[in-house]
Amino acid sequence: MAAGPIELVFQTWQKYRPNPAYCRLTAPRRRLIGARLRDYSADDLCWLIRYAHEADAAEARFWRGENDRRQEYLDLTNLLRVTKVDGRMERALLWRDKKLAEAATEAAGVDLGPMGDLLRPEDSDD
Repeated sequence: MAAGPIELVFQTWQKYRPNPAYCRLTAPRRRLIGARLRDYSADDLCWLIRYAHEADAAEARFWRGENDRRQEYLDLTNLLRVTKVDGRMERALLWRDKKLAEAATEAAGVDLGPMGDLLRPEDSDD
């Protein structure tokens, strides 16, 4: 049976966790993801999760524990916080588009030279 959009988003987040086998799709997590799916696609939410775990942006590094408290902020309740998700999603999708463009130019064997700098996302805090 194929995973639905809620399960897909959860599984994307779960695979980044230090102990994924212990992460459960609880009712509160299901409701949180479902609420965000009213505004964003499952694919977009998965890119936000990837952005948080992989991007070199200052806010993503902060969430990963590169902050004065050495505290991680990678739980779904933080990443998908209703008051912050719109701005985070904009930056995540910009990162996605630049990442996909870089991959496409590499696959095509194209060297953009100095123009490649335009493909790099800006660091910004949320």
